[in-house]
Amino acid sequence: NPDAILHPHDYKGRLCGVSRGSDGKVLPPRWVPVDVLGNGMCIDECPAKNNFVPSDRLDLNCKDSADLLEIEACLGDDGEIGDDPNMLIACGGCMFQLKTIPSKSN
Repeated sequence: NPDAILHPHDYKGRLCGVSRGSDGKVLPPRWVPVDVLGNGMCIDECPAKNNFVPSDRLDLNCKDSADLLEIEACLGDDGEIGDDPNMLIACGGCMFQLKTIPSKSN
């Protein structure tokens, strides 16, 4: 499948800019990492800056909430997704926002 070579895929194996999400819409075309293993997610816009001091989950690139709830180490004592950004990175559910530069097409 040539699309698999030309397009990055997210941590669920869906092709960015090609596959459809659960809402039926085509996934965004760009990719960012969501964990230290190199798994990623599809996004609309590349991050404009690095953020190594996140204050909450919104400052991170994270897997879907339903998937975070399946990762026990990402949950707080109440069984909900934890609030600590460093814990969310350590559990493998999220990653720092890293500045990226989109490739230029001809």
